[in-house]
Amino acid sequence: MPTLIEKPTFTDYQKYVEELEIERGFAEQSVIQKCLMLGEEVGELCEAIDRKIIDVHEVGDEITDVLIFIFSIANRLGIDLAKRQYNVSALSNPTFEDFQKFIKSKKQFNEPLDKQILQLLKELGKLFKSIRKISLIKVDQHSTFDLAEDKLSLIVYILFSIGSYLNLDLEKSFRKKEEINKRRTWNALPQMI
Repeated sequence: MPTLIEKPTFTDYQKYVEELEIERGFAEQSVIQKCLMLGEEVGELCEAIDRKIIDVHEVGDEITDVLIFIFSIANRLGIDLAKRQYNVSALSNPTFEDFQKFIKSKKQFNEPLDKQILQLLKELGKLFKSIRKISLIKVDQHSTFDLAEDKLSLIVYILFSIGSYLNLDLEKSFRKKEEINKRRTWNALPQMI
């Protein structure tokens, strides 16, 4: 079972997800399959935030799940998220704590939660559109496309902004998920498609 080092950086998290997928037999899943799973996890994040009384720990769990799929997609596309976050923050391979401190210094951190969720969904749609093009799925020839790495990076930024808005320690949330994954097993379902 892969284990995160003390004070992991973005590179460490991305490598952890890669090793976890190999160990669990998920490494052969396509980027399209990962996008479907990412959509499911974003839906669960929205459900957790939509509750009358927000359980911030549940939101932290869901943000972690979304981040795992973001790292997984980045791995499949050969995107180094540490380098992408450097372009945003000028932090070289930051820890989650460092990146959260950076986020808290930015204007978007103060945006209402519903506005941040709408931004997340908008950027997710643009990511899926980019991946459609990369995957050679027919698209409107007049459409404009963003780079998948730009969308992944922006989605990470928004997730950290949501976590910071709710005063979540995202490293602690990720560690909690790491412990759950050590005890968890997954059964492959027969392919229906």
